[in-house]
Amino acid sequence: MTNSKNALIVSVCVITYNSSSTVIETLNSILCQTYGTTFIELIISDDASTDDTPLLIKEWLNENAGEFHNIALNVQAINSGITKNCNAAWKLCSGEWIKTIAGDDILESNCILDNINYVHDKNIKSVLFSKMQAFSVNEDSSFRKVAILPSLYQQNILKNNREQQYKYLLRAEGFSVAPSAFINRDLLTRLNFADERFLMIEDYPLWMKILESGEQCYFLDKITVNYRVGQSVSYSQDTLFSIKHIMQRFMIDLEINRNKLTILIKLRKALSFMIILIVYLFFGNKKRKINYILYYIGMVIKPYWLIEKLSKFIKE
Repeated sequence: MTNSKNALIVSVCVITYNSSSTVIETLNSILCQTYGTTFIELIISDDASTDDTPLLIKEWLNENAGEFHNIALNVQAINSGITKNCNAAWKLCSGEWIKTIAGDDILESNCILDNINYVHDKNIKSVLFSKMQAFSVNEDSSFRKVAILPSLYQQNILKNNREQQYKYLLRAEGFSVAPSAFINRDLLTRLNFADERFLMIEDYPLWMKILESGEQCYFLDKITVNYRVGQSVSYSQDTLFSIKHIMQRFMIDLEINRNKLTILIKLRKALSFMIILIVYLFFGNKKRKINYILYYIGMVIKPYWLIEKLSKFIKE
């Protein structure tokens, strides 16, 4: 249970799209928060699912809505992409802090309490990230732990100052932390939410705006979220990479970062993109040996990519 120090309303936003096989598990992980659901505002936004996701959510809410401080369900009429779906949820929030979770991930039972305690004790008013346990599901429905995210290298960056965070983010194109984000609502509103020009990537441009506003990111060295590894906009079990996701990252550099990068970094990013595009055009993006070789050549050119990979061999 929470105590008077922690008696702030937290908005937990569940973002769904065709999540019928996992969303109940996600919702139950919110219901079981030690923070106390009477201090949790539950916001759910569905991006025009074509399966039973909205129906299952409504049935679950009929049973559990009374446990929460407030609830809101938004079902988009048309599929608009993850960024617009996140913004739709965030604009419904009234809590001081916002915890966003995809409809296939699972919150640790102490997730909200741990985040609230940390931002309170450190007097944080921006965004707090934490560790995530990546997992997959075996054929017998048992969980298999895959890795702890972010990498040790990124953890050290997130524990550093704003200048170091900005330098890394600008060159490396993101932190592997979005599912763990705990964001101050006033800051999110002041920055006008996520940039809807980029339909598939809501996090990277938002972290850029936060750092450019003069705020910095913070890191809680504790696992708060279980992140399901599966089909997504950036990852597929069948393909080596998502060309749409890579093209959108390149568009972010063209749209918002082109005047912030050195010529050398621009050349490295452009060359990396061109190699991957050639792989896609001539060989496709299936997981074949030649594709792996050419793809990794393209990725090694990018700033920080090789360092990130090597850091995974360092034990915590």
